[in-house]
Amino acid sequence: MASQFYGRALALLTVLLGVSLATFLMVHAVPGDPAFALLGDQATAEDIARVRRDLGLDRPLPEQYARYVIRAVQGDLGTSIRTGQPVIQAIGQRFSSTIYLTLAAIFLSTITGLAVGIVAAVSRNRFVEFFISVFPLVGLSLPTFWSGLLLITLFGLVLKWVPVVGDAGLRSLVLPAIALALPTSAVVARMTRTTMLATLGEEFVRTARAKGVPRHLVIYKHALKAALIPVVTVVSLQFGALLGGAIVVESVFARPGLGRLAVEAILARDFPVVQGVVLVSAVVFVLVNFAAEFLYSALDPRISKS
Repeated sequence: MASQFYGRALALLTVLLGVSLATFLMVHAVPGDPAFALLGDQATAEDIARVRRDLGLDRPLPEQYARYVIRAVQGDLGTSIRTGQPVIQAIGQRFSSTIYLTLAAIFLSTITGLAVGIVAAVSRNRFVEFFISVFPLVGLSLPTFWSGLLLITLFGLVLKWVPVVGDAGLRSLVLPAIALALPTSAVVARMTRTTMLATLGEEFVRTARAKGVPRHLVIYKHALKAALIPVVTVVSLQFGALLGGAIVVESVFARPGLGRLAVEAILARDFPVVQGVVLVSAVVFVLVNFAAEFLYSALDPRISKS
């Protein structure tokens, strides 16, 4: 077990190192000079050279990357070129808003997807099966910005049930979480239905039925537990998609999260902030998948022995 843990931890560090390198190279490949963006059109060549020297942008890329990694390990993600604020502080101010939105979307999509997928797998009603089969298609077809605008129009402007912009607590979290959760809930529903149908045909399920075990226990205690492993995989992978989708949703609902911070930094050529947001998002995503690995073992102890 210890060797397995250390092996996964090493893989985690490798992934983070790869993400940091890819982000560093892509950011520096973007056209435009941060020093020029910082000083404006009236800057002289001497001023630009001085700012580039102060920011360390005149040094070779390998040296810049090595300095970035060393500082990141120490918790220093640099300083914002645009505001002069430490990047870790800027991210800390926006982090909770994005995490709350992502966790709320994960919760809604998992609960909805599991419910829809289970009903689709065990239902013998043709109308229910038709409705269940249409739901994933609708969820996957609607872009998050479009569903967000529809939710704003209906529940915010027409019915006026909840606030539609900003971060004003739980009530303002409802609509963006629903908009962000729709595509993921469709994916979870499809996966749950497929795995449940396969599990319901397994021998251990037929044996439980033959012994007279009540139908609801067969479904929820035997079949669902065995079917949850691929669902956990999908949910953990979708967590990264939700973090990325939060950029669009936060823009639509004007939420002050990491997504809007990243967009503002990209437009301002604020390289340290862009790199910091991507790295923190990657750390969260990798840790979620790291935790999912151990959840597999809880659902099926045979996995930890393999």
